[in-house]
Amino acid sequence: MGFDYLYDLFGRFREKETKFSEVEERAMKLLSLYASGKIEGDAFGDQMEIVGRDFHALMEDDSGNIVFDQDTPGWLNLFLGNKFSRWNRMRKIMNAARQNQEITSSPKWVEVLDIFDAEEKRLMEAIFYCLEEFEK
Repeated sequence: MGFDYLYDLFGRFREKETKFSEVEERAMKLLSLYASGKIEGDAFGDQMEIVGRDFHALMEDDSGNIVFDQDTPGWLNLFLGNKFSRWNRMRKIMNAARQNQEITSSPKWVEVLDIFDAEEKRLMEAIFYCLEEFEK
């Protein structure tokens, strides 16, 4: 059995629809909407969380084990695990912190904003990379 599909992150060699096709299309639409500024960060985060839950549910076999096979979109697995989850955790922390005047009035708040801006930049770089790869 070959594992060449592990290198086909964006499914260029997939010849048919898979059980992941619909969730993959939703993810790409969300990336496009967020990149173009047509959706706010909280809406993007909340909807991408749903995509992530649906994606991971599709990866489970009948015994509840996670299975990564030739149909699994590698890009989505990497994006959700490496970029989105980190940004999303930071988004939730920032939303909670903004509710506390003591935190936001601290002189160190500027540093926190800088950290979040850097995380946002890394997320956007990943989004643009994914969108660019899908255009090829």
